[in-house]
Amino acid sequence: MAVRILPAKKTQAAMTIKTVENIEQPVRRILSEISTRVTLYHSNITNLFQVLVTSKWVHLVTEHTP
Repeated sequence: MAVRILPAKKTQAAMTIKTVENIEQPVRRILSEISTRVTLYHSNITNLFQVLVTSKWVHLVTEHTP
């Protein structure tokens, strides 16, 4: 798993990208995280913007809070 902070291309706002290898055990945990983030909205929880899935990786793009 890796977490990176990158600027958005259009707005230059900081985004956090969490990358997990697409193997069965971690994917179950990441799917649980995705379903939780989609159903919850709270000012203290970062927003999930996008999920990108490839044959080897799962990427979660969220807002960055310093």
